Amino acid sequence: MQKKEFKVNDTIYQVKMNTDRYQVFKNNLHCVSCGLKGTRMFMECHPSDMMPHFNLYGEEDKKLVLFTKDHIKPRALGGEDRLDNYQTMCSICNNLKAHSNLSIESVYKLRQIYNNNKKKISKKKLHTLIEEERLKLDAPCPHQFVENTEKPKSHKENK
Repeated sequence: MQKKEFKVNDTIYQVKMNTDRYQVFKNNLHCVSCGLKGTRMFMECHPSDMMPHFNLYGEEDKKLVLFTKDHIKPRALGGEDRLDNYQTMCSICNNLKAHSNLSIESVYKLRQIYNNNKKKISKKKLHTLIEEERLKLDAPCPHQFVENTEKPKSHKENK
């Protein structure tokens, strides 16, 4: 585990520097869906964390937006924790995608709905609107529609 020391005021922090998240951000600082660019890194340590880490943020509408390491094929659908299954995504798009099997284009459509309505309707109505659209856009996972249509062989036929 590669750690680096960072001094803030009079405190020295050990920060793990070889995480998959850093590798994903090193390859791409933009959200693959909406295109928001990550421009700031902040060292943060939440109470449940063992050690501090750096988080990437972009700025939108004068607010900071956290970036995430998104699973291209969601873990809920069998996706693995591997670099080739990760992509950079802002937390807004990542939350819109949720654990569904949406394409980048579909997440972008949800983001447009979110952006166009976030100041016009209540959070509850916006959530319902996005959920309804997500159901229309959600594509079946490729491994889900492979079906064996052959008649099973009986034990006698196998001999």
